[in-house]
Amino acid sequence: MEPRRLKVLVWFVGSRGDVLPGVELCRALNDRGHEAAMGVTPGPEECIRAYGVRCITLGATPFKLRDDTNVMSDEEVAIFRRSMNPREYLKLEKKYSVSWNLDDSLPDALRACRDLMQQEHFDAIVCSVITAAASVRLLKMFPHLCIIRTAYSFASFAPPTRAWPPAGYADSPHCYGVFNKLKHYHFLFFRFLPFILNASHAKREQERVREIEGVNHDNGIGLLAQIAEVPELGLWSKELQPPPSDFPASHTVTGCIFTPKLEDWKPSEALDAFMQRRDAQGRKPAVITFGSMMSMGIEKVQESTLQALQKMGMNVVNFVSKAPKKKDNSEFTFTVSSAGQESGAGVFEVDYAPFDWLLPLASVVICHGGAGTTFRSLWAGVPVVVCPVISPLVADQYGHGEFLERKGLGSMIEPTVPSVSECQVAIERALGCTEKCMETGIRMQKEDGAAEAAAAVERSVLQFKAKPAESRNGCCVS
Repeated sequence: MEPRRLKVLVWFVGSRGDVLPGVELCRALNDRGHEAAMGVTPGPEECIRAYGVRCITLGATPFKLRDDTNVMSDEEVAIFRRSMNPREYLKLEKKYSVSWNLDDSLPDALRACRDLMQQEHFDAIVCSVITAAASVRLLKMFPHLCIIRTAYSFASFAPPTRAWPPAGYADSPHCYGVFNKLKHYHFLFFRFLPFILNASHAKREQERVREIEGVNHDNGIGLLAQIAEVPELGLWSKELQPPPSDFPASHTVTGCIFTPKLEDWKPSEALDAFMQRRDAQGRKPAVITFGSMMSMGIEKVQESTLQALQKMGMNVVNFVSKAPKKKDNSEFTFTVSSAGQESGAGVFEVDYAPFDWLLPLASVVICHGGAGTTFRSLWAGVPVVVCPVISPLVADQYGHGEFLERKGLGSMIEPTVPSVSECQVAIERALGCTEKCMETGIRMQKEDGAAEAAAAVERSVLQFKAKPAESRNGCCVS
C-alpha cells in the first residue's frame, strides 16, 4: 500500500551552513511524493527558491552573527575560541552578550510558526539543534505533529556513547569505552547545562517565549526531557563515524546532506583555469574558506595560513567576503556570486564557488571545521586543516579537528593566533593524509544522505500516525 502524501516543514535557522542542507532534504521528500517546505528567518529565501523549493519566512527578525573579537583582549578571545569553563564563558557573555541573536530571532520565528500551523495542516516538523526546543513547544497546541530532530555532526549534541569522547576530552581506550560515555554526561551536566541555563541570552529568549500564547512555556530539565523523546536523524556519514551500538533506537544515522550547485552555475574562465594549475611538486591548489565564520574575526588566522601556503609554493583559492565588514552580519545567501580574481602571484580570491565543483579540484582545505565544509572536503577525498573559531562548549568545530587527527584525515591548528610556521606544520601533516582521505571519499560518494533522511522522516511520521492519539509524544503534550 502506497504511503499517503505527507506535508513536512523543514525548520532550520542559522547561517547558510545551518540552513541550506535543508534544501536537499526538501527535494528528496518531494521526490518521494510528499510536500515539503522550508521555514526560515528572513534572509536565505531567494537562494532556497532558486532550487525550486517552497520557502516560508517565519517572523521578521533575521538571524545574525555578531563579532566582538576586535574589542576583546587576547585572553578573552582565547576564552571565546577554546574555553570549556562555563564560568569563564558566562563572564564573557555578560560583558559582550553572545555572538548570535537567537533571543530575538527564535521567539519571533516561533510565533510565526505557531500561526502557520493554524493556517495550514502540516504532519511533521523536521528541526535542527537550534529549533528543536521551539518545535517541541508547539506540541501543546498541535499534538498531531510529529517532531523529528536532526544533528549535522557526531561532534556536538549527539547522544552520549562509549564509541568516542565529547569535544575537548581525551579518547579512552576501546576496552574502557565506558569512560567516554561518562565524559559525555560530564560535559552535559557540568559544562553545557550550567552555561545554557544561566546565560542571559537564554533567559531573554525564555521571557519572550512566555509572551507567546498557546505554546509550552516549560524550561530547563523538563523541556530537555521532552526534546530527548522525539526521534533524531544523524546527518553524517557512516563511513566517518558508524552508528554505535549504544545509540538509542530512535536515532538514525542517514549520511551527509550537502547543498549542490545550481544547475546553471558555471565557474569563470579565470577560476576554471586557476584550478588546473599545479605547483612545483605537482600539487593541486589549496582552498582557504571560513564560510559564515568570515564575519567572526578570523583575519589573522586566514592571513597566517595564506602565508604558510605561499611559503610552501602552493597555489591558493582564498575565500573573501564581498560584503562590507560590519559588527552584525545576517547576509548568508549566495545565489549570485562574482567571477573572482587573481589578487597576487598564485592567489585567487573568490566570494563563492560551490563545493561539489571546487573541492575535488583541491589538494587541501583550510577551514573553521564546520560540518558542511569538513564533511564535503572528505567526500571529495581532500584532507582538512581545522582552525576552530568558536569554543567546543557551544559548537562542533573543535570536535571535528580532534576527530580528523584521531582518524588520520587531517589536522588541527590549536593556537588561536597561530604563527606561519605552526600553520605550515599543520598543513604538511594534513597533506600526508591524502591517500586515506581519497579512500574515504570514494566510500562516502556511494551514500545518498538526503534520500536516506527523507525515507527516515517518512518512516518516523507513519509510525507516529499509527500510534493511538493519547500515546503520541508522551509527556510532550500537556
